Amino acid sequence: MSDLRPFHFNVVFWGDRFRDYLTDFCLPSLLSPNNIPRLSGGRRNRFVFCTTADDRAALTRTPIFALLDRYIEPQFIEIPPAPPGLSGCEHMGVGHKLATEMIHRERGYGVILTPDLMMSDGSIAALERYARAGHRVVLSAALRFGEEPLFEHLAAVGIIRQGERLSQAGRPLAVTGRQMVAAGIRSFHSETQRYGWDSSSFRLRRGRPARHEHPRDLDSGRRLHLPQLRQ
Repeated sequence: MSDLRPFHFNVVFWGDRFRDYLTDFCLPSLLSPNNIPRLSGGRRNRFVFCTTADDRAALTRTPIFALLDRYIEPQFIEIPPAPPGLSGCEHMGVGHKLATEMIHRERGYGVILTPDLMMSDGSIAALERYARAGHRVVLSAALRFGEEPLFEHLAAVGIIRQGERLSQAGRPLAVTGRQMVAAGIRSFHSETQRYGWDSSSFRLRRGRPARHEHPRDLDSGRRLHLPQLRQ
């Protein structure tokens, strides 16, 4: 029996495109050996899906969902389809509110995810270490990457196989932190490139950069500077 509170992972999604991202990349990466399978507490931990009834039915038919179900308790919160004229980010807030209220009631550790996110192997094991050390909040910088160059690089080094659907293969996707960084710094989305001091796309927001990157050699990575958080 784990002496920690249970972890409650939460993702909000709807529609074929983001369901495919979730089942082909996000869930497989979370199921790598040192992520969800490494958590203590087993099925006391939960994975909360906020989605539509149709997407729930499609998700639960995939082999990758069956693999997830071996390690963690799935739970569903039904949300309606996004109404016309409302942005996807705004509609995601419907699911996030319901999920965070549930997490608070049940005193879990909330882990808020997006369906098009990938995590390197060991990220969740590190999260549990932080919880054991008494940290109350863990923040992660979320940068946008270009889909085509990112997947091309991951395929070139043999991490993913062109044409393979991990949702149907039902196998995890194990990527080391260094492999993820190497792929990421070669695949920045144009939005992310705006934050580079040396980029032709660099721009200021209200007279100052919202964040900026300090370029370093591509083999060693980049340093990201974020604004100071204030209460």
